[in-house]
Amino acid sequence: MQPTTSQLNDFDAFWKKPYNFIYHANAIIEALEFSPIDVETKKQLRGEALFIRSVTLFYLTNFYGDVPLTLTSSYQTNDLLPRENQEKVLERIVDDLKEVV
Repeated sequence: MQPTTSQLNDFDAFWKKPYNFIYHANAIIEALEFSPIDVETKKQLRGEALFIRSVTLFYLTNFYGDVPLTLTSSYQTNDLLPRENQEKVLERIVDDLKEVV
């Protein structure tokens, strides 16, 4: 039985869109390294981006189990990533959230 267009669109919503959020969070984290803004604002923005990435990865790994762990905005790198063990993804989420606190 072939999936319907509606089912494929649902897949996009539950897989592609979250990775779009992660991509933007990673881009922010990378850009902040070279940004001339003050240290406190950088710290706050980095924390917010890490939180968004962590929450998004949390939902993905709880829904799908093993998922690609994208930690860069390089789409060339991200396109080749295999699924990472769920335990490792959860460890990264905890590490990121510890940095936020």
